[in-house]
Amino acid sequence: MRSLESELDVTAVEQQIQQIRTALGRIRTIKKSLTEVGKGVSVIKAEADALNIDIQSALKSIEQTLSFVANESI
Repeated sequence: MRSLESELDVTAVEQQIQQIRTALGRIRTIKKSLTEVGKGVSVIKAEADALNIDIQSALKSIEQTLSFVANESI
């Protein structure tokens, strides 16, 4: 066991373990950020869909008004 310990650089292994733990922490941060981005995309899509409906409704109303005015003048 002692010969194995003398060949093994414990400090280097501990540093590598710390690097791995740091990398795992960074992965957690990335995943959390991706979740937040996904939520943001959902909000943006919902707003775009609502705007589309509002614009189409306004356009239809304008077209109906113009059609009524055109028919009145005939």
